[in-house]
Amino acid sequence: MRVAPWSCFTALEVGRQGVRLNVDAGDGMVRVALLDEQGNVLPGRSIDEFIPLEGDVLNHKPRWRAAEANAALPSKIRLRIELVGNAKLYGIKL
Repeated sequence: MRVAPWSCFTALEVGRQGVRLNVDAGDGMVRVALLDEQGNVLPGRSIDEFIPLEGDVLNHKPRWRAAEANAALPSKIRLRIELVGNAKLYGIKL
């Protein structure tokens, strides 16, 4: 199975609604981690704690299993996104 990791090396400013994804994971899966400006994974928001995305989703708010994932995001983040199988990432909204 193909896994294509993608990382954003520029710190992105997060809006009030947080991160939203436009993905097609109908023939695969998408997993996401959120990192701070220095590239450290935010508590509760690792790839392994992410609830995988499956299906075709236009405005999905990523979710994680850990309680820390409900904490407020810092003003700037980095993203690490894994596209598994034939999953496609069409857009990121912050």
